[in-house]
Amino acid sequence: AGGFKRIYVTGEGSLSTALLVMFALAMVLAAGIQWSATMSGADVPGLSSVKFLNISILLGGFIFGIGMMLAGGCASGTLSDLGEGAGRAMIAMTTFVLGSLPGLMAQDALNNSAIGQIGVKLYLPDVLGYVGAVVVSILMLAGLYLVVRKYENFRKKEGYYEATVYEDQELPIPNKEPFKLFSYATFHKLFVQRWSFMTGGILLALMFAFILISTGH
Repeated sequence: AGGFKRIYVTGEGSLSTALLVMFALAMVLAAGIQWSATMSGADVPGLSSVKFLNISILLGGFIFGIGMMLAGGCASGTLSDLGEGAGRAMIAMTTFVLGSLPGLMAQDALNNSAIGQIGVKLYLPDVLGYVGAVVVSILMLAGLYLVVRKYENFRKKEGYYEATVYEDQELPIPNKEPFKLFSYATFHKLFVQRWSFMTGGILLALMFAFILISTGH
């Protein structure tokens, strides 16, 4: 949600760019892990996430997208906002929970209807091979990257651009003393200083690969 909302509100595209890099790295890692499993004859991890794409998925995704833009975050983002004391997050979380049951009922009804049987289940490596799937996916992400850069430059030109500003305590602290592991400088570096979106994106991609390997899902 932030990848869309942040650049729309501020014109600043660092989060959008970091997400694209995260997706690209995650796809390369997933392709390598799945290709290795295929070559060894083992069960390919992650195939449980290849779902049948039909009207319920498209409609549900569209409705969810509207909701997360209005709420300012998806499920995890709303939980984070709630923990930080945002009142709107309480409203969003309550309606999220209340809307889940009728949403599941509607999904089940659509899936069992005639129109719900129309769709496709596609795993790109089955069609393009692992290399082809990665290349096509990376090209799509590269296209989105160009859109982000072009829109960011447009906002700068129009004068409707807000650069990211960190709070003073989130900035690196000048430390001229010799490095000490058990010191406030180390604590500040690890737990107080703001990470860049790119750092977070890369770490999330690595966590994704770990989960894929360790759970198979």
